[in-house]
Amino acid sequence: MKVLINGLTLKVGGARTVLVGTLKALARYAPEHEYLVYASTRLDPPMPPLPPNFEIRHLPRVERSGALVFLWEQLELPRIARRERVDAMYSMCSGHGPALPGVRQVLALHNPTWFVGREEGIPGLPRPGAAARRALARLAVAGSDRVLVQTRAMAARVVKFIPEAAAKIVVSPQGAPEFEEVPRLEADRRTLRERLDRFRERREFVVLSAGFYERHKDLETLLDAFEIASRKDARLGLVLTLDPAWCPEARALAARAESPGLRERVLLTGAVPHALMPEVYGAADLFCFPSLLESFGLPMVEAMSFGLPILAADTPVNREVCREAAVYHRSFDASDLAGSLVTLAGNAVTRDNLAARARERARAFNSEAHALALVTSLGIPSA
Repeated sequence: MKVLINGLTLKVGGARTVLVGTLKALARYAPEHEYLVYASTRLDPPMPPLPPNFEIRHLPRVERSGALVFLWEQLELPRIARRERVDAMYSMCSGHGPALPGVRQVLALHNPTWFVGREEGIPGLPRPGAAARRALARLAVAGSDRVLVQTRAMAARVVKFIPEAAAKIVVSPQGAPEFEEVPRLEADRRTLRERLDRFRERREFVVLSAGFYERHKDLETLLDAFEIASRKDARLGLVLTLDPAWCPEARALAARAESPGLRERVLLTGAVPHALMPEVYGAADLFCFPSLLESFGLPMVEAMSFGLPILAADTPVNREVCREAAVYHRSFDASDLAGSLVTLAGNAVTRDNLAARARERARAFNSEAHALALVTSLGIPSA
């Protein structure tokens, strides 16, 4: 059978990780089928080698414009499906998918910012245009046979705004991602390791928070809490994979982290390629995830796979992903988060218990199970 996979707008960070992880899982667990994949020319790092039954196509002119992407998905993608005689389509671009695909379609919904009510009080949300995005997602849901989400909490968000999605939703968490070997990044790996080693020489207990900046990730509350906690426990250090160039808010947060009171206690690594993240996880004693809104929270799964105890905001998604492998702090509450940081830094027994639970919990996120759920949703037989 032949499957068309649309990942045209997935480029960096977790989006790229999900795309590459899905393709690798299909290659491993459903290798007898043909796959036609539309991927971005700006995938960073570039697409890794895949078996010959995967054909990768690029549309550099189309992907530069949101309007062109929309027109291509609605008008040209169904024509391609007919011309290429595909049996099923997987639209991975989080709610972007043709309303009339002409073949069986599975739609991925991974962007929770489209499904936020103003009453939730999450900073910066809902964004302008969220209602229009939901309207497009509703059309794509209508044209889909199955809607794939990664958590029950995300399913609840989608159904709140698009009730008709309820009968089509399949909850299938992503498997714990693999870390690729990227030879061109070896010099960067050595530099990053040296920076982390020097930081560890100055700080006995290192807290890590990883991911791209978004206001709803609530790194502002984390920095407030760290400032409080580090006055109580001078051993504490904080590592942030924050890219100051990402947006003005990220620049402002980075400037604060580099102020005289925090400069020696906070390490800003800048954006770290996924292939190098094992160096960062390996340098940490605790993983902190203050995010107020996620569809899944892939960094938590990665951190758990490294046996890191987790301190996370008390949200439905975070509890669903981590369960007993985390301690949860009240959202928006810097004092509560600071207290948890100090308590965990001072209690090795609690950390060891959390670490053991984290390794066990990480094993629940299985690439094979995710791949089998996908091929079942696509209506194609697995090996």
